[in-house]
Amino acid sequence: MDSATVHVTLDHNRIIITVGIYLPNGKMERVRAWVDNGNPSMSITERLANELELKPPYGSSDSGMVKVPERILIGDMQLWLTNLKQPVEVEKAKSVGAGINADITLSSTMLQNYDIVIDYPGKKFTIASPGTIHFQGKAVNGYFNPQNSLIQIPAKLDSGEFNLALDIGTPVSFISRDLISKWSKDHASWPSMHGAIGVANLWGMEDEPQWQLLRINNMLYGGIVFSNFIAVSCPQSWLDYFIKRVGIPTAGLVGAEALLDYRLGIDYTHGIVYFQHIGNSVRADMDLVGITLRPEADGRYSILGVADYNGKLSVAGVLKGDILQKVNNNNVNGLTMGEVWSLLHGRPGTVYTLVLDRDGKQFTVKTKVHRFLGKRPG
Repeated sequence: MDSATVHVTLDHNRIIITVGIYLPNGKMERVRAWVDNGNPSMSITERLANELELKPPYGSSDSGMVKVPERILIGDMQLWLTNLKQPVEVEKAKSVGAGINADITLSSTMLQNYDIVIDYPGKKFTIASPGTIHFQGKAVNGYFNPQNSLIQIPAKLDSGEFNLALDIGTPVSFISRDLISKWSKDHASWPSMHGAIGVANLWGMEDEPQWQLLRINNMLYGGIVFSNFIAVSCPQSWLDYFIKRVGIPTAGLVGAEALLDYRLGIDYTHGIVYFQHIGNSVRADMDLVGITLRPEADGRYSILGVADYNGKLSVAGVLKGDILQKVNNNNVNGLTMGEVWSLLHGRPGTVYTLVLDRDGKQFTVKTKVHRFLGKRPG
């Protein structure tokens, strides 16, 4: 087979597909894979590494490095991985990322050998041999790093010009803290807030409750107008890391929340990205319960912070470190981040009952859904 198209599960805006992994005994195991073109390193869980009889040199860190699996199957298409430029990271966890459910990532260094199409509205992922796909949409020339195929595309807002990565593996866009601060002052009508909730609640890092979120009215990205998307302030340390990886100046990345109305084609061979705007928007609003969550290693979710709403805490009676057990009658332990946030989403004014644990004692809090960052047009 020269191409394959498979169904996508969008979980917290992350693309999850099912792939087949060939085991040493010749049998094939079906596992969930996270498609992440914004990361050059392929990762697998320790469980899968053991199934593949891969023996990494584990040290004191949480991950080791092993040789890549020989081949995988996407749909009916067999993909050989022996030409990857770097080894695989083995994660000592149940998943390759906190708050998601996947045994393997498909990285930029794996995807670069193929033509790719991501159809967000249709929830389809296509992979094909180079030259197989007839790409549709507006062609945008990007900078594709020759070592790892990370993608940068020129962007413009007001009089400022800068590069932003195209990163389908990240749920929301991250842009320089300085630019977010400047735009929020220059465009006072653009809704802004502090606190990583919803798609901005990334991994449950300590500083997420302090992140600034801004709904950007419009920005040119590769000459295409991107409207009413959410950007999170990106710390300078992240930008320094991004610049080192990609090799040219960058102001951050465009993540999946801004892309969900599009069918994207990535022509790695020629360094071109195709943007085709499709109807039937699947982008979510920010009508949510205003808490920031941390996915814990045991599958539980702890409270990391509470977002303000109209100058007051949007959820009363909870503290950092409280364990969220239920939303109404729905248990959250073991769910993915996307599944938990689907329970915390609703019509503004809806009252939810949160069941929490503090120091071994269970208690309940009733709280309302609020409309953060204004109503998303469309």
